[in-house]
Formats: sequence, C-alpha cells, structure tokens
Amino acid sequence: MKEAGLNETFPQAELRILEQAECETTHRATETQEESQARRRWHAEYLEFQRAAETPEHSHVQRQQNVEYLASQRATEIPEQSQVRRLQRATYMASQRYRNS
Repeated sequence: MKEAGLNETFPQAELRILEQAECETTHRATETQEESQARRRWHAEYLEFQRAAETPEHSHVQRQQNVEYLASQRATEIPEQSQVRRLQRATYMASQRYRNS
C-alpha cells in the first residue's frame, strides 16, 4: 500500500482520501454508542502511550517540524485560501467554545 501511494498521482491520492473519509463516516454512523466510546478510549490510550514514549527533544523536534510545515503551506496560499482557512479555524474554535461551555 505504501509503495502504491508513492506512485499515485495527485488526483488518485485525492480520490483515495475521499473514499477513505466516506468509508470512515459510514462506519462511524453505524457504530453503537459502546463501540464509539471504545474507539475513542482506544485512541486516547494510544496517544497517551505515544506521548509517554517521547523524549522532550523528540517532542520539540516534532513541534518545530509542524511549525515549519504550516509556515510553508501558508507561504504558498493565495489570499482566497488564506481567508477560507481563517474562517474554518474561527468556526472550529467557536464550536469548541460552545462544546466546552
């Protein structure tokens, strides 16, 4: 699968990602509340394990790589993309404030 991913074109990759998202959405829509809770619990435990295994240096390197990646993405944005990104971020932040209140 990983080798195939290296050889796929951008439209093929985009289609694969959309198909995966659709499949995941369908799967989550059919899962029971217990299955949903178990999935979220497993994911939280997985992230906790990953973070516990990290050294402070590794965490710092990962954060720095993410900062550099985001900066490069933003540097190539056209104004319309930037506006859409900011609107999506504002919508997300508003939903989090509503959810946590």
